[in-house]
Amino acid sequence: MARLQTTSCDADGQWSGSGTGFLVADDLLVTAAHVVKDASTITAVVDGHLTGVEVLGSNNVADVALLRMTRASKGHIFSFAAEDPPVGTAVAALGFPHQQELSFSQGTVSGLNREFVRAGARQSHLIQTDTPTNPGNSGGPMITIDGSVAGIIVSKFDDTETRSIEGLGFAVSATRAAAAVKEWEERAVPIDLKPCTGDESESVEFATRITSEHDQAENIAQTLQAHGQGINDGAYAAAFNLFTPQFQQRAGGLETWSSGLATTVWLDLDVKDVAGHGNDVKATVQMVSQQAADDAPEAPGAPQTCSVWNIEYSMHWDGIQWLIGGNRRIGGPPVACEFGD
Repeated sequence: MARLQTTSCDADGQWSGSGTGFLVADDLLVTAAHVVKDASTITAVVDGHLTGVEVLGSNNVADVALLRMTRASKGHIFSFAAEDPPVGTAVAALGFPHQQELSFSQGTVSGLNREFVRAGARQSHLIQTDTPTNPGNSGGPMITIDGSVAGIIVSKFDDTETRSIEGLGFAVSATRAAAAVKEWEERAVPIDLKPCTGDESESVEFATRITSEHDQAENIAQTLQAHGQGINDGAYAAAFNLFTPQFQQRAGGLETWSSGLATTVWLDLDVKDVAGHGNDVKATVQMVSQQAADDAPEAPGAPQTCSVWNIEYSMHWDGIQWLIGGNRRIGGPPVACEFGD
């Protein structure tokens, strides 16, 4: 199982959201297409490790996507059911609602061949279920008692923009999803993610390690990964929106904060420690960045175009995700990268 997070580069630069994926091979994840739609970056936490993800196939009408991870997993490999389960079949939803730990909720199949309209697009051949789900469950498997995947959780029915009806959820039929996944598995070239700028230069991805054993270290690392990748992609609004509103104000707004970032690239991140509990914690990280000489930290001799920073981030849980509430340099000024950093 994988907890997914994406950033997007829409007009507002908003962070897109989170979802769930499940393994169909040691390096392949299935999820709902709307989880990764218009994403500029996608990360996954699998087996306690943060890994990059690329899209091998996505069908927005069927709401199914296949992702390939940059590292293989030793987790459970799921299999699709050969046929739709009858009405009344006991099922369960697995997923990460609201970016919490993996959850299990039970219900039944309450209808077949249903239709649902999402953002003006009509989806059909859906399985209706009364299994409780919440934001973050999207893309997770709906399994039968033998563990096979009967469907992919995609939505709850909303009769207004602010209210959902309990006991009326939908899943993409496994029989429909399996055909698409089988075709995409043969794809050697991933689909390009949505670019954030008109710049044709290639985005730089970086490694993220989690040394801390704190129970929220993975979630915090995922936010910091998304923030740094937003900077690398030139998606400054998306990166800025991972700050708390108070920190955004202290930073002077988006334009002021991003003014010196044009040449900055994150190369490496290590979440070394997380201290505290509740909604506010401190994360100690070591980050490696590269920047042009004009934007480099002051240093004796030649400009420090590659730097190793030790930073303490204040992290705040807003009920949905971890946001960056502040940062400060610790352990003195950054040091120049050594060969092999």
